[in-house]
Amino acid sequence: MRYVRWRAPEVEAVDTIMLGGFGLLLLIPHLILLLIKTRFIIPMAYAAIVVFRFPEWSEAHKTLADTIFFILVGLVIVSWIVTLVRAIKRRLDN
Repeated sequence: MRYVRWRAPEVEAVDTIMLGGFGLLLLIPHLILLLIKTRFIIPMAYAAIVVFRFPEWSEAHKTLADTIFFILVGLVIVSWIVTLVRAIKRRLDN
């Protein structure tokens, strides 16, 4: 019979956090593909760049930064609508 060695709760917590972190790393490529498929890659890239590279500018020009982000999201939604209209038109023509 084999006995399981007792491990301190702190060690178990660190192992759990590390495994969870590695699991999240495995999800990153799938998240990027989802952003590309839904055309949200450009707004998310803008948000990441503004938050991590230019935080002072973002805080100083909050309204401008938010407006640019919302315009990018609006353009994505407009592109979805255009694609949907074209697909419906193509289906009705056939």
